[in-house]
Amino acid sequence: MNGLYGGWHIIVLVLTVVGIVGGCILIKKRCKTERAKDITYKVIAGVLLVFLLATRIADAIIKKNAFELVPYTQCSLTAMLLIIGAFFVKDKNHPLFHCIVFVGLACFPMNQFYPGFFNEDSMHHTATIFEWRAFPSLIYHSVGWFLSVVFVVMGDFKPDWKKLRYALIGYSLYVAWGLFVKSITQLAGFPIYDIMFLDAPLLEGSIFHWWFVALLYGLVLLGILFTIQTIIKHRKKKHS
Repeated sequence: MNGLYGGWHIIVLVLTVVGIVGGCILIKKRCKTERAKDITYKVIAGVLLVFLLATRIADAIIKKNAFELVPYTQCSLTAMLLIIGAFFVKDKNHPLFHCIVFVGLACFPMNQFYPGFFNEDSMHHTATIFEWRAFPSLIYHSVGWFLSVVFVVMGDFKPDWKKLRYALIGYSLYVAWGLFVKSITQLAGFPIYDIMFLDAPLLEGSIFHWWFVALLYGLVLLGILFTIQTIIKHRKKKHS
């Protein structure tokens, strides 16, 4: 039942997709006012914060490195920025969201379909779904995926080809942040070697280094944007 694409992994994937679809339908029907939407964003972001912190703290304890508390992966950094945006940025169509929502729509599902902890041996045995580090990680990726989708579904975030540059600039800043954290941890004597796949690929022995992941993100981003724009145009024609 355990392991990559074992029974529990499949169950979590199915529950995540069903939960996101069902949650979005419910929120769309119930949240009609700006206040209701704002509360919804903050509640989801609050849950995301709890499980993100649980994951970072577990990593810091397991790896005995306080720098593990710093969000240095695409997913953890995106989650933190989504939380900040949900609580403190009133305009959900702000350029910030044109970066983090698209990255979230790409990186969170990618991690759900290939959770990184299955490749780890920090506890000297094969990682499983219900370990104290793995479980909060799966939950925060699910909630991050959910929040990214909710921003789109509720219409406050409006994908636009003209604002695609913000996503590209934003991802460049992601890599810059990764290089900064990498340098600081090395200078401090507590290096982290898996920062945004700068030193090692996502899958051992594969082509999934940072530049390939960036290219993959770009293609996924274009696909997501094209799909959303097509749906919007179809709905406008249907109602006109």
